[in-house]
Amino acid sequence: MRSTHRSRKPIATRWKGSRRWLIFPLYLLLAGGTAFAFADVMHLEFVRYDDDHMIFENPRVVGGLTREGLQLAWTGPHMGNWHPLTTLSHLIDCQLFGVERPGWHHLVSLCFHVGSTLLLFEAFRRMTGEVWPSALVAALFAVHPLRVESVAWAAERKDVLSGFFWMLTLLAYVWYARNPGIMKYLFCSLALCCALLSKPTTVTLPFVLLLVDWWPLRRWRRKQKTEDQRVLEVRFPEQCLSRLVTEKIPFLVAAIAAGGFAALVQSHDVVDHPTLAQLPMSWRLVNANMAYVSYLWKSVWPVNLAVLHPHPGLANGANLASWVLPALGGGLLLLGMTAWAYFVAPRRPYLLVGWLWYLGTLVPMIGLFQVGWQGYADRYTYLPMIGIYVAISWGARDLVHYWPKAKYPVALLATVWLLALMVLTGRQLGYWRSSQTLFEHALEATADNPIMHNSYGNALDRLGQLDKAIEQYRKAVELKPDYAMAHYNLGISLSEVGDYGGAVAELRKASQLDPKAVAPHNNLGSALLKQGQTEQAIQEYREAVRLKPDFSTSRYNLANALQSAGQDVIITVNPSG
Repeated sequence: MRSTHRSRKPIATRWKGSRRWLIFPLYLLLAGGTAFAFADVMHLEFVRYDDDHMIFENPRVVGGLTREGLQLAWTGPHMGNWHPLTTLSHLIDCQLFGVERPGWHHLVSLCFHVGSTLLLFEAFRRMTGEVWPSALVAALFAVHPLRVESVAWAAERKDVLSGFFWMLTLLAYVWYARNPGIMKYLFCSLALCCALLSKPTTVTLPFVLLLVDWWPLRRWRRKQKTEDQRVLEVRFPEQCLSRLVTEKIPFLVAAIAAGGFAALVQSHDVVDHPTLAQLPMSWRLVNANMAYVSYLWKSVWPVNLAVLHPHPGLANGANLASWVLPALGGGLLLLGMTAWAYFVAPRRPYLLVGWLWYLGTLVPMIGLFQVGWQGYADRYTYLPMIGIYVAISWGARDLVHYWPKAKYPVALLATVWLLALMVLTGRQLGYWRSSQTLFEHALEATADNPIMHNSYGNALDRLGQLDKAIEQYRKAVELKPDYAMAHYNLGISLSEVGDYGGAVAELRKASQLDPKAVAPHNNLGSALLKQGQTEQAIQEYREAVRLKPDFSTSRYNLANALQSAGQDVIITVNPSG
């Protein structure tokens, strides 16, 4: 009698016999789908939001691979950061393409993103022996609208570059874990150091490697082997936990060194670094809870994405009490999800690993060490969201395993979801066509955003729309009265339309708010001179020269003002310019 029992083949056997042919087509599909979703990237311009200071108006970068450029890469702070490989990539781009063809800069970023996608797929395929869940993780990572900011923003090259080396480290670690050896370990270490030199916030990578030791590599010593471990195509030798931790010590030392140096550079170079007096720890904890929840929501419902989401604690008249209850709710949600992932970990280890990947990799960017005006940023999800995609993909895999009839509905749902994400990505990419469209959308997607009002005003000013620019600057100073740059820009625009009285008031306010800035004093002197207040103008020019003795514009203006006052002037020429 023929048995009706259907034997279940090991996953490794089924994989070897029937799915190896899928790898190359899946590579093509992932690369082609990502390129299609970001097809308009070649038509994007640079934007006047960090791109100018970091790339196309930075003479040390525009010059390409010069001595000054290499010195900036390895020794200087570059826009308040220290990321030598990222700066080096910008130098190479400028050497090859110049700054007149921004589309090629964006294309290079897209190539790194495509490379990261393929490396991510291969790393999880080799770790788990599972093809479709690995492909789904890579696809979600590749085409989600939250990736647009990292790919389309030239100044965020550090995201895609560090992501590429992150994935390379992960794949190299799988190679090492399969059969440990010194050369493999050194290659993994080199890839990790490249990630750190591209963006120091990758300091959490050693933590992630320890997570994948538990699942899916299962290198942590256990009394019983689980079914998943027995059916892996490649066995990974077990190690005791203490040895695995020791193995990560050189990685951890490199991460601490890179993170510490980056923090030192930022503390000395970043001007918009809120202190604990401006932004107390209570506000930082509240915002951190809200940011964790916001990222989760945007991963499912990616709407109202913007280049800057302002920090609620830095707003004019911010009220902490109104945010405490939502933050507590968010904190309870996070604790509940953590407890649930821990409870089901023996049967569903991917849930705990994915969740801890998400929580842990966001720590450097969650706002406890606040740099800048953002409450949270879409680009910060570039690597952390992989953990959520792992939980979703292997959850779908288990659903199909225990309920085979769900195979086709799950496949259909995944396909529709990915296609919808690609459409939204293309739409979001369109907002990056120019500075004006980017800032317009940011103001539509956010509320009470003085930074974007100021940036939008600057874009309008360059288009010659001074009246509209002044309106945006006024909104910026209304929302944030202590915003020195907005007062300065407003003063300049008022001077251009002939309102010298208003210009003097705004420029004086800017100089009071930022007494170390040279430009407000210099332009205040010019506005005073046009009002006939020569003596006061001379005082402002003298202050500008005192603050920056090598600022030739202030010296020239001071000389003219002294001549207007009938004083003798001796002009010295600096041979170096």
